[in-house]
Amino acid sequence: MKVLIICPPYLPVPSINGGAIESLIDEYLVHNSITKKYDITVFSIQSYNIDKKLLLKYENTEFKYFYTNKIIDKVLSKSFAFIRKVFKTNKIPSLYMLKIIRYLKSNNEMDKYDLIIIENQIESLYYFRKKIKTRLVEHLHNDYLNISVPQSEIIIKSCDEFWCVSKFIVDQLKKIDNKVNAKVLYNGIDYDKFNIDISEKEKNRINKIINYDKNNFYIIYVGRVIPEKGVLELIKAFNNIKNKDDNIKLLIVGGMNDRKNNKFYKKLYNEKKVNDDCIYFFGYANKLQLKYLYSISNLQIVPTLCEEAFGLIVVEGIYFNIPLIVTNSGGIKEIVGDNAVVINKNNIIDELEQAINLFRKKEVNLYNLKKEYNNILIKFSIENYYNNFDLFIKNNINKK
Repeated sequence: MKVLIICPPYLPVPSINGGAIESLIDEYLVHNSITKKYDITVFSIQSYNIDKKLLLKYENTEFKYFYTNKIIDKVLSKSFAFIRKVFKTNKIPSLYMLKIIRYLKSNNEMDKYDLIIIENQIESLYYFRKKIKTRLVEHLHNDYLNISVPQSEIIIKSCDEFWCVSKFIVDQLKKIDNKVNAKVLYNGIDYDKFNIDISEKEKNRINKIINYDKNNFYIIYVGRVIPEKGVLELIKAFNNIKNKDDNIKLLIVGGMNDRKNNKFYKKLYNEKKVNDDCIYFFGYANKLQLKYLYSISNLQIVPTLCEEAFGLIVVEGIYFNIPLIVTNSGGIKEIVGDNAVVINKNNIIDELEQAINLFRKKEVNLYNLKKEYNNILIKFSIENYYNNFDLFIKNNINKK
């Protein structure tokens, strides 16, 4: 049984440059190399950093790369995007997808596959459906297809099935068409990747960065440092509490975009200066560093302001047995259920203050809050993800 996976046109697979979606695809391909259930072809964006020897470990998988980084490619890509935006149409495909269709045609592969899975791309679905008759699945990782998207009714009819990372995304699709064939395929975490030892030297290095003291109360935020993640609001709430609590510290763990001439970062750093010696911007952390930072943290906060499709960092916090404060955002509520303090993101600063104070005053029953942690970990394990992915492929091929 032949399956084609079309990866997003941003980062390559294998995931040598990171990327949450690319890493998940990568992990599934390794899994399929062991089970050998399907013959998989992967279409991905080109990267010359990929060693051909690396590809040999992926048995039952063939990789095909598409280069879209020439000047003419960039001009065409921006032109297509401009047309889609100005004319509010999603009938104009991406350059990446045009190249894929041309490749399939020129190599007589239009009918080669039993199933085609498109990862997180909706702008080319209409065009792709017109060219390809094979059973087509869209794997949605973000809230990219909803009633606000131009021609959403046409797009949603272009796929035989949608796989969504949360019920929240399924519900967004049902607002467009209540009869849509959409299923929940939750992401999963490979917990074994955290089963690594950190040296005393590395612990000491991190401790110096954050001025670690075991008597302090550490709040951790993990994620991108961008406006829609609520980092600025978290720092403001922290500063309000810090005035009354000397032992509280805030760890901001995650990468930042370009900070030059960026109004958001100026606001962020101005707010940080209020308690500069108690707020630590750690930056990007690898798995080893992240494990240690989680292990010394007393509370994790996920202050997302946007509608988050899922939230793997929430599952990570649960794995490290950290109590959680989260906003009532998208798919995050599905993960935590009653096992977190959930606050209203529309009044986030005040509610963050109140929630943090509950923990500091020990007015939260941690046993009740964490009683379902083990079931959550099973539900969002990488093994569960593999099993469901396999089953979804099998069911779709059987419907062919």
